[in-house]
Amino acid sequence: MVILGVAKRQLLNEPFYHANQRLYGNYPWFSDDVKQLLTESNLPFGQEKIDFTTNITKCFDKESELGKQLLNFIVGANTEFFSPLQLRLLLDYFGTSSQKMEGGEIMLPHSGILFYIEKQRVSA
Repeated sequence: MVILGVAKRQLLNEPFYHANQRLYGNYPWFSDDVKQLLTESNLPFGQEKIDFTTNITKCFDKESELGKQLLNFIVGANTEFFSPLQLRLLLDYFGTSSQKMEGGEIMLPHSGILFYIEKQRVSA
């Protein structure tokens, strides 16, 4: 059995999706793409949705190295090369899509799909 974890295309992934298309000329695969491929390939599989939140608080701290690395990971590009306006728009996007917790943490809801792909048995 192969277990494959794939992100759902949601608010958290939109900048990553567009950065990949613009910078690399391709689109990243998300869970709907994997499901379509498995279905078209007639591979037996199961799936399970996992919901979670991502703490993006450090992304809003200009001095935080962790925040810069996290933002780069989320976007899939080095945001150091973003203009101040591009960076502000990105952070505004995440700010409006997130939840601020009582302790001050900024959390962004997200989810992924675990695909369980079973090895097909070959008849003798």
